[in-house]
Parts: sequence; C-alpha cells; structure tokens
Amino acid sequence: MIATVLWERELHQRGGASAFVVGPDCVVVHERHTRLVCLERADGAVRWDVPLGTWPRGIVLAGDRVLVLPQAPDLLSCLDLRTGTSLWSAPTPRWTGNLAVHSDTVVIGGWRGYTPMSGLDLADGGLRWTTQSAVASVRTLAWAGGVLTGSGYEAVLLDAADGSDRARLEGVRPGGFGAGGGGL
Repeated sequence: MIATVLWERELHQRGGASAFVVGPDCVVVHERHTRLVCLERADGAVRWDVPLGTWPRGIVLAGDRVLVLPQAPDLLSCLDLRTGTSLWSAPTPRWTGNLAVHSDTVVIGGWRGYTPMSGLDLADGGLRWTTQSAVASVRTLAWAGGVLTGSGYEAVLLDAADGSDRARLEGVRPGGFGAGGGGL
C-alpha cells in the first residue's frame, strides 16, 4: 500500500516537541513554540491561530472545546474549537501536568508527584475538588467511567466528580494490568 499525503504544514519546531489532537473535522497543533493552531482536517486550511504558552503538557478535545495545559504560563485554558475564542482559564500550581476530561469534569495534576490533583468544572473552570497532597502519576486518562491514574506498582480509578477512589489496584507488575492477576 502506498500512502498519499493529502496536505502538510511546517510547524517551525521539531516534530517530537509538538503536541496535537485530532477531532472529527480538524487537527489542533502547537507550533512555533507559543501558538495553538486549528487546521481543517480535509485540506489543512487554518481555522484559527492563537497565542498560548510554551510546550503543552496536555491538549484534549472535549466536545466543542479544546483544553490546553502549557508549561508556561501556569494556566489551564479552555477554547472554543470552532473559533479559538477563550471560554475560560484557570491558574494552576507550578509544574502541573496531566490533563484528562471525563463527562463535565477536567482533571489536572499529579504529574510526577509535583502537585495535587484537581477536578474543575468543564463549563466554567471552577474548582470542584483537590487532593490534600501531591499525587504521583505517570499518566492520567478518562477510562471505565472515571479517571485512571497511577505510578509504580499502583493504579487508581478516580471518580471525576469528587476525586474519590472508585477502585485501587496495588502490586501491578510491569507489563500491564493483567500481569498482576487483577484488574480494576
């Protein structure tokens, strides 16, 4: 099979340094070190181009919104996917990483144990909950009706609405959840 290139775009940065998400009709990509650009998926035409921080730790599409968590400034931004207009932004503690959306809750934090995890309202960015202390997590993602997080030999499925544990699995061996004989 021979691949056909439909369109291409110069990002003005190394490919490994770019973050992007693909939606039903668009591609949202971080480029030129400080810009977030939405491209039409069919032909690569620019839908919008806005300034938005450096090197995102996360970009997530949530319906008609795109959420971005850059390294700097310490701010989570929510933009309208059609226009690029800022809907809201919320300050974050320094070193905040990880970004996941489940239902109407945005979950941030826990990246490498630097910060607590927090749940914010997708509609307006208002704080719903935050953990008492920093949480070590290598990755956070929406999964199985909650938000999956974990580090080392532990996996935790959080209730996105209030941050409580829905399930906890300890002793997970490298190689996957099935390797430890249990599952969430």
